[in-house]
Amino acid sequence: MSETKYLIFRLNKQKYGLPINRIDRVLDDQPMTQLPCMPPMVMGGFEHRGELIAAIDLRVRLNFEPSSLPANYLILAGEFGRAALRVDGVDGIETFSEEEVDECPESLKPITQAVFSRIGKKGDQKIVILSADHIITEPVAEAISQLRTVAA
Repeated sequence: MSETKYLIFRLNKQKYGLPINRIDRVLDDQPMTQLPCMPPMVMGGFEHRGELIAAIDLRVRLNFEPSSLPANYLILAGEFGRAALRVDGVDGIETFSEEEVDECPESLKPITQAVFSRIGKKGDQKIVILSADHIITEPVAEAISQLRTVAA
Protein backbone atom coordinates (compact mmCIF):
# COMPACT_ATOMS: atom_id res chain seq x y z
CA MET A 1 0.00 0.00 0.00
CA SER A 2 1.50 3.30 -1.16
CA GLU A 3 1.22 6.47 0.91
CA THR A 4 1.86 10.10 0.00
CA LYS A 5 2.40 13.08 2.30
CA TYR A 6 0.67 16.40 1.63
CA LEU A 7 1.01 19.83 3.19
CA ILE A 8 -2.53 20.83 4.21
CA PHE A 9 -3.55 24.48 4.10
CA ARG A 10 -6.68 26.61 4.23
CA LEU A 11 -8.06 28.83 1.54
CA ASN A 12 -11.50 30.42 1.60
CA LYS A 13 -12.61 28.14 4.51
CA GLN A 14 -11.72 24.98 2.59
CA LYS A 15 -8.78 22.61 3.12
CA TYR A 16 -6.36 21.98 0.28
CA GLY A 17 -3.19 19.95 -0.08
CA LEU A 18 0.00 19.95 -2.11
CA PRO A 19 2.58 17.16 -2.26
CA ILE A 20 5.06 17.87 0.53
CA ASN A 21 8.00 17.03 -1.75
CA ARG A 22 7.18 20.12 -3.87
CA ILE A 23 7.19 22.56 -0.92
CA ASP A 24 10.60 23.97 0.02
CA ARG A 25 9.45 26.02 2.99
CA VAL A 26 6.50 27.61 4.80
CA LEU A 27 6.86 31.29 5.72
CA ASP A 28 4.82 33.71 7.78
CA ASP A 29 3.39 36.82 6.16
CA GLN A 30 6.05 38.72 4.20
CA PRO A 31 6.52 42.39 3.33
CA MET A 32 5.79 42.66 -0.38
CA THR A 33 7.42 44.74 -3.11
CA GLN A 34 5.10 45.51 -6.02
CA LEU A 35 6.38 44.25 -9.37
CA PRO A 36 5.31 46.10 -12.53
CA CYS A 37 3.78 44.41 -15.59
CA MET A 38 3.01 41.13 -13.83
CA PRO A 39 -0.12 39.00 -14.34
CA PRO A 40 -2.94 39.82 -11.84
CA MET A 41 -2.37 36.78 -9.63
CA VAL A 42 1.23 37.90 -8.95
CA MET A 43 0.99 40.02 -5.79
CA GLY A 44 4.59 41.16 -5.92
CA GLY A 45 7.80 39.73 -4.63
CA PHE A 46 10.00 39.45 -1.57
CA GLU A 47 13.57 38.51 -0.86
CA HIS A 48 14.24 35.15 0.74
CA ARG A 49 17.82 34.02 1.36
CA GLY A 50 19.16 36.34 -1.32
CA GLU A 51 16.61 35.30 -3.96
CA LEU A 52 13.70 37.39 -5.24
CA ILE A 53 10.60 35.20 -4.91
CA ALA A 54 7.43 36.06 -6.83
CA ALA A 55 4.32 35.78 -4.65
CA ILE A 56 1.20 34.27 -6.20
CA ASP A 57 -2.16 34.93 -4.56
CA LEU A 58 -3.72 31.48 -4.63
CA ARG A 59 -7.11 33.05 -3.88
CA VAL A 60 -6.92 35.02 -7.13
CA ARG A 61 -5.60 31.98 -9.02
CA LEU A 62 -8.65 29.96 -7.92
CA ASN A 63 -11.11 32.83 -8.56
CA PHE A 64 -11.82 33.62 -4.89
CA GLU A 65 -11.95 37.13 -3.45
CA PRO A 66 -8.53 38.40 -2.29
CA SER A 67 -7.98 38.81 1.45
CA SER A 68 -5.95 41.38 3.34
CA LEU A 69 -5.67 39.22 6.48
CA PRO A 70 -2.26 37.87 7.54
CA ALA A 71 -1.28 34.78 5.59
CA ASN A 72 1.34 32.10 5.11
CA TYR A 73 3.46 31.57 2.02
CA LEU A 74 4.34 28.14 0.64
CA ILE A 75 7.56 28.15 -1.38
CA LEU A 76 6.73 25.91 -4.33
CA ALA A 77 9.50 24.44 -6.47
CA GLY A 78 8.88 23.79 -10.16
CA GLU A 79 10.37 24.00 -13.63
CA PHE A 80 9.86 27.78 -13.45
CA GLY A 81 12.10 27.96 -10.37
CA ARG A 82 10.51 28.88 -7.05
CA ALA A 83 7.41 30.91 -6.26
CA ALA A 84 5.52 31.67 -3.06
CA LEU A 85 1.86 30.72 -2.86
CA ARG A 86 -0.18 32.92 -0.50
CA VAL A 87 -2.61 30.82 1.57
CA ASP A 88 -4.88 31.68 4.49
CA GLY A 89 -3.13 29.34 6.92
CA VAL A 90 -1.30 26.02 7.23
CA ASP A 91 -2.75 23.06 9.13
CA GLY A 92 0.13 20.59 8.91
CA ILE A 93 1.10 17.43 7.08
CA GLU A 94 -1.26 14.54 6.32
CA THR A 95 -0.40 11.13 4.95
CA PHE A 96 -2.93 9.58 2.57
CA SER A 97 -3.02 5.98 1.43
CA GLU A 98 -4.12 5.19 -2.13
CA GLU A 99 -7.53 4.16 -0.77
CA GLU A 100 -8.05 7.59 0.80
CA VAL A 101 -7.54 9.50 -2.47
CA ASP A 102 -9.89 9.71 -5.47
CA GLU A 103 -8.96 11.16 -8.85
CA CYS A 104 -10.64 14.40 -9.92
CA PRO A 105 -13.54 13.49 -12.21
CA GLU A 106 -12.60 13.90 -15.89
CA SER A 107 -15.66 16.09 -16.44
CA LEU A 108 -14.24 18.71 -14.04
CA LYS A 109 -10.71 18.85 -15.46
CA PRO A 110 -11.51 21.27 -18.32
CA ILE A 111 -13.29 23.58 -15.85
CA THR A 112 -10.56 23.48 -13.22
CA GLN A 113 -7.71 23.71 -15.77
CA ALA A 114 -6.25 20.55 -14.19
CA VAL A 115 -5.42 22.50 -10.99
CA PHE A 116 -7.52 20.10 -8.89
CA SER A 117 -5.95 16.69 -9.24
CA ARG A 118 -7.49 14.58 -6.46
CA ILE A 119 -9.78 14.53 -3.45
CA GLY A 120 -8.32 13.20 -0.21
CA LYS A 121 -10.64 11.78 2.44
CA LYS A 122 -9.85 11.56 6.16
CA GLY A 123 -12.90 10.57 8.16
CA ASP A 124 -15.64 13.03 7.22
CA GLN A 125 -13.16 15.64 5.91
CA LYS A 126 -12.54 16.17 2.21
CA ILE A 127 -9.29 17.82 1.16
CA VAL A 128 -8.84 19.11 -2.38
CA ILE A 129 -5.39 18.09 -3.58
CA LEU A 130 -3.92 20.51 -6.07
CA SER A 131 -1.59 19.71 -8.93
CA ALA A 132 1.71 21.47 -8.22
CA ASP A 133 2.45 21.40 -11.97
CA HIS A 134 -0.72 23.31 -12.93
CA ILE A 135 -1.01 26.01 -10.25
CA ILE A 136 1.42 28.28 -12.03
CA THR A 137 0.03 29.17 -15.47
CA GLU A 138 2.35 29.46 -18.47
CA PRO A 139 2.24 33.29 -18.59
CA VAL A 140 3.02 33.47 -14.86
CA ALA A 141 5.84 30.92 -15.18
CA GLU A 142 7.29 33.01 -18.01
CA ALA A 143 7.02 36.20 -15.92
CA ILE A 144 8.70 34.46 -12.96
CA SER A 145 11.48 33.23 -15.22
CA GLN A 146 12.05 36.75 -16.59
CA LEU A 147 12.00 38.14 -13.07
CA ARG A 148 14.70 35.66 -12.00
CA THR A 149 16.83 36.68 -14.99
CA VAL A 150 16.52 40.39 -14.20
CA ALA A 151 17.20 39.89 -10.47
CA ALA A 152 20.31 37.75 -11.09
